[in-house]
Amino acid sequence: MSQTRRMSALEITTNYTLGVGISWLISFYIMPYWGFEQTAQAATAITAIYTVTSIMRSYAIRRAFNWIGQR
Repeated sequence: MSQTRRMSALEITTNYTLGVGISWLISFYIMPYWGFEQTAQAATAITAIYTVTSIMRSYAIRRAFNWIGQR
């Protein structure tokens, strides 16, 4: 049985919300060990970059697999 569109949207929203939160915490608390500054602004910028990159990667992979599945 497949998910409804609403449940798929809820799953994606939950996944990215948790991912952003975890990424921000890692950026804020772990990155200083490698010499990066520990500010909320720096953690937010790094998190934004990783989040956008992750969304683009996920979309590209999903489209590629859809294309492969249609062949």
